[in-house]
Formats: sequence, structure tokens, C-alpha cells
Amino acid sequence: MRTVLRRALGQAEREGLVARNVAALPSPPRMRAREGRTRTMQQARRLVAATSGDRIEVAVLIARSYGMRRGEVLGLRWSALNWHAGTLGVTHGVKRINNRDASSDRRTQLVVSELKTPKARRVLALTPEVMDKLRQHRVRHREARKTASALWQDHGLIFTTAIGTPIDPDNFSHAFSRLCESAGLGHWHSHDSGTPVRR
Repeated sequence: MRTVLRRALGQAEREGLVARNVAALPSPPRMRAREGRTRTMQQARRLVAATSGDRIEVAVLIARSYGMRRGEVLGLRWSALNWHAGTLGVTHGVKRINNRDASSDRRTQLVVSELKTPKARRVLALTPEVMDKLRQHRVRHREARKTASALWQDHGLIFTTAIGTPIDPDNFSHAFSRLCESAGLGHWHSHDSGTPVRR
């Protein structure tokens, strides 16, 4: 709240609306950051077992293996996957933003957009395990497309809903949390650190 207020008053000061940015004067309160946590190998194996065959199985595997954010994983595209070289480009992300369309009754909307910084855009070297899982996922993806028929909306994404639309990052997090609960791991967020599983 202090940061937002400081920026707002800073802009007002630049525009001559206030003489001084009083929010910039005091030192900010010291906040103690929450410590992260990492799954043990046993917990990671239980998570793998719980996600096996699930719609988000491969997305969880990639997020866990490469430390990716949920929006980055959900923004992965088939066109960025090089089957021959075994690489996958991370170029886009899925996020929910405020809807600027005044005629719409929805306050927010999902967008697939290019990642902003060069550092965020990168190429992953995929392991044989991930490549095998992606091949299996592609088969299921094509079956889902046939099932959806005319309802299918092609966005070129690897991970989609049953009709081809982007997966809402919040829905992904809820599904991930449910899988963790079913594996007896308690509540975990999709951004919590993972431990690679050696088979």
C-alpha cells in the first residue's frame, strides 16, 4: 500500500498537484519474507503418481523440472517445440488482465502475450522423459480436438481447456492444489519449489 501511495503522490508532485511527496519521507516498515519450501524426493514421487493421467500432468512436470511460472507453462506453444532437437522455446505467457472493453460485462479477460524481457524468453533443453510425455500429451490433445469438433478454438497452445482455449492460471493453481491434497501432501501452491524426480 505504501508503494502504491508513494508512486501516486510522486506523479502528483511531478504534475505540480502537491508540493511534496510525503509518502517518500518515512522509511518503509521491515517485512520478514516468508521462507520457501522444497518437496522431498518422496513427496515429489507422490505428486507424480497423483498427476499421472491428469489433464495437467505434463504441465506440472515441465513446471517442476524447469522451475517455470504457471503463466509461462500455460503459454507454451506447439510451434516453439522442436521435436528433432528436443528443445522448447518459452516465448509467451497466459495472464488475466482487466478488461478494457466497456461493452463487455466481464471485468477481466485472459490474454496470451509475448514475454516482455529478453531474459524471460529462453529455450529449454528437454529431457527424454519430458519429450516422451509431450508425445503422449500430443495424442490426447488431438483426441480432445476431435471430440470438441466445431467448438474447438485453436490458439496454438500445448496446454488448453477441453475446447482449445487458454487455461486460466488460477484454475491451474486450484487443480494443482487439489492434486497435492489427493496425494496427501497438504496445500501446495504451483509456484512452490519442486524437487526433480529420478526414476
